Amino acid sequence: MKNKFYLLILFLILLLFTTFSLEASCNLAGCPSGLRTEGVQRRHIVDQTIGYITFDINHHNGNYLQYEPRYEFRGINRVVVGGFASLIALDDGHDSHSGLGNPVLFGEVVVKNSTDDQLSFGSQLELALGDDENGLAAEHMEIVPYLSYSNSAGSIDWMGSTGYRHSLESGDRHESAIHSELFVNPHADKEYLYRLHARFPKIRGSMSPDFVLDGQHALDGEDDGKGFLSIGAGLSFSAGTGWTFSPKVEIPVTTPRRFDSKLSFNGSMYF
Repeated sequence: MKNKFYLLILFLILLLFTTFSLEASCNLAGCPSGLRTEGVQRRHIVDQTIGYITFDINHHNGNYLQYEPRYEFRGINRVVVGGFASLIALDDGHDSHSGLGNPVLFGEVVVKNSTDDQLSFGSQLELALGDDENGLAAEHMEIVPYLSYSNSAGSIDWMGSTGYRHSLESGDRHESAIHSELFVNPHADKEYLYRLHARFPKIRGSMSPDFVLDGQHALDGEDDGKGFLSIGAGLSFSAGTGWTFSPKVEIPVTTPRRFDSKLSFNGSMYF
């Protein structure tokens, strides 16, 4: 327990650094998970994710490497709070840049929490502190109110979320002074968001297959009326009490697309 406390302190230092000097953007993937973690006490959750994303946006065939630390606190009855941020190394096909994405804070209230299911609502707040001049972050603050429902009554645990992204500044502020494109997590000022995450029964002891469907529907800007849908598959490994590891691959299934492929590896600590 003492070692885990020191790891938490180190994570908070990293989060403070990434927030004020350091890809993060509001998204339903960053919401607290309602899926059960067998045998795990979930008062504190510390996540570390490394991702490699490729894209082809407006004649920029590039990629970026993203490191995302995330913290979630569940010590308040029926309330979850936390935040995440990212450090990014971007190659846009013409130039290379590294720096901050916009950090995100979130809060959630659990209105129903039974043995088999959970219903909650919450909101994310994106802070405009990232590197918007090099296509790593949007230039504005935004909010994403959302609703989530999870169910574990059957053999497959699943969680569905829906939300609405809204920029707190008017106009199309997803362009930087140097680039005409936002390469990291591109999105519109107003979007309808939805996400489904399913976890299948364990195979070979501690390994569970995961399936993810993630969608956005633009409600303004040049992509007004267009939908963006991707699917992902991965595995969740339990490594003793309080640790999980999850590799995942994600690809878009509609055109136009905002990325070509995503590969990620996540490590989570629960205590």
